[in-house]
Parts: sequence; C-alpha cells; structure tokens
Amino acid sequence: MNYEVIRVPPGSGPTIERIHRAAFPSRAIEFTLFESPRVWAYLNSLLDHPRLQRVHTFVGVSDGGQLIAYAHLRWMDDVLHLNNVAVVPEYRGRGIGTRLMSVLREEGARRQVRRITLDVDAENVQAASWYARHGFEEASRTHLVLRALERRRRPSSGTRTDETEILGWPAAEAWQAQFGFSSFEVRMGKELRAIGRLGERFFRVDGDTSPAMDAFLADLDPRRKLLVRRGGGPADGRGKLVRTVIRMQLECAS
Repeated sequence: MNYEVIRVPPGSGPTIERIHRAAFPSRAIEFTLFESPRVWAYLNSLLDHPRLQRVHTFVGVSDGGQLIAYAHLRWMDDVLHLNNVAVVPEYRGRGIGTRLMSVLREEGARRQVRRITLDVDAENVQAASWYARHGFEEASRTHLVLRALERRRRPSSGTRTDETEILGWPAAEAWQAQFGFSSFEVRMGKELRAIGRLGERFFRVDGDTSPAMDAFLADLDPRRKLLVRRGGGPADGRGKLVRTVIRMQLECAS
C-alpha cells in the first residue's frame, strides 16, 4: 500500500470530520467540539490560514491521495499536545497509528519541546494501553459532571438583583453561528467565570459554580445543561459523572 505522511491540505475540514466520526462511537464524541455539526467549518478555519494559526498543525496519512488518518497537534510554549488522532476503521491494524506517533515525536524533537501530552477517555482502555506502550504515563484525571440548571424565581417588586455582566458576548454569538461552539465570560459580583457553549445542548465550565451563576445561565438559555470539568474527586453530589479523561504525558530528552 502506498501510504504517505502529508500535511493535511486546506479545505479538508469535512474529510477530517468524517474520519473522526467514523473512528469513534457517538459517546466518545459527545461533550467535545465534535458535538457541533459545524465543527468542519472550524477545522477549515485552522487549515486554510496556517500562518495565522501557527499553534495548530494537522498531519495526515493518505492512501493514493485519499486521506485515511489525521493527527491534530497544538503547540503550547514548550509542550506539544495531541488534540486528536483518528484512523479510518478499515485501515486499522496496519501500523498507521504508529507512523503518526513517530511523526509526533519527530515534530516534538524538531521544536525541542519539553513534554508531549494527550487526553484519552478512561473507558478507552485499549487506547490508553497503546499510548503507554509508546512511553506515555498518566499525569492526572479530569472528571466531567453533567447537571441540570434551574431557573431562578423572579424577584418581587422592589427587590434588587446582583449586577451581572457578560463579557465578549457579540464575538461569542458570531462564533456560535459560524462554528457551533463559543466562549464568553460572566462577571457576577466577585465571581468571574469563563463559560463555554457546546452545540445546542451544553454550557461548559471549569470548576464548580455558585448557585447564582447556575441560575443566571439557566435564564440565559434554559435549553442547556451544565458540563462541569473537575479535578480531584469525580463529583460532589451535584450532577452525574459522565466521563473521566486521563491526561497522559511523555517527557522528552533535553
């Protein structure tokens, strides 16, 4: 077979999306950017403007000119993070993933990174074991907890409510319309939180929020539930644990 390692060409967002959705079950895609039906547009925005998106690199494997696998790399100072890697199911078991791993190491060595990191679903024991065989070790775990948001009761006449400010809302609305996900900030008294939106179903936030913040988000969009990313313990009794993500890392030679 004529497998060739390539830089993924511009305009390949829809192809990457198809490969990713074919490679992973729907449960593995839920709660990620691929929750959005317009993720292909975001991928194209990265692929079409590489000089403006220098922290992102897309490496692929082609078979006779057809893209059959890809790896999305993200550079963070002296760390190289593997955002995603996927191989078309019918091409599995042919050493393509190992070839992409070699490229990952070569890219890291070229830029002299200190560490290579990646995230893997704790339920995907086979993938975690495969990364371990390539020298990656578990560094930490993040728990995703899903909970419903309850709208606050309307204050009675003459009752003051806390002043609340949304920062970056116009840009967030534009991103949501274009890509199907977005982020903005909410300032409520001394609490300032970065809030993400995934598709049409979820808000996403790092760490637990106050009841007042929860109520504000419920008022902002009552259709959504809140996806909380937590370190430490998996839950505090509020909400349902829906996923545990393992951060794995490979220390690079200096």
